[in-house]
This record gives sequence, C-alpha cells and structure tokens, in this order.
Amino acid sequence: MLVPTIFMVAIDRRAEQYAKLAPFAISSALTAGVLLSGAISGGSLNPARALGPALFANLWQNHIVYWLGPVFGAVLAVLAYSYVLKE
Repeated sequence: MLVPTIFMVAIDRRAEQYAKLAPFAISSALTAGVLLSGAISGGSLNPARALGPALFANLWQNHIVYWLGPVFGAVLAVLAYSYVLKE
C-alpha cells in the first residue's frame, strides 16, 4: 500500500499537479498501514525497527516475515505499477 502510493503521488510525472499533496498522501498510507497492522505485528512496518526489540527480547518466531514481507511487497508493487498503470 505504501510503495504504490509513493509511486502514484511522488514519482510518476503524470501526478505533477498533486505534488503538494504527496506528503499528506504518503503519511496517510503509512498511518493506515500502522493502524491496520497494529493488532497483527505491533504496527511495525520497518524491518530495522522490528530487529531491535527482537534482539533484546530474543524472540525470533516469525521474524523472517519482517524482512521478506517488505521486500516481496515492494517488488510486487513495482511490477503491478509497471504493468497495470503504464502509459
């Protein structure tokens, strides 16, 4: 959700008229992601942020999701944006 939002409002040259709204749109997508994932993952969308508590608490169950999830999600978002919304 975050990567396509960044592509649509900050990177795509077709959205130049909305450039002033880019910070609001990106922060709204980030806020929605944190609120929607809070009950599942504690709202951690940053793998580095998830590493610290796991390191100190020595809790590594399902920690691979914090590293592979964002990578695969970003790759899928790039592919979807490239093929679905291409000019």
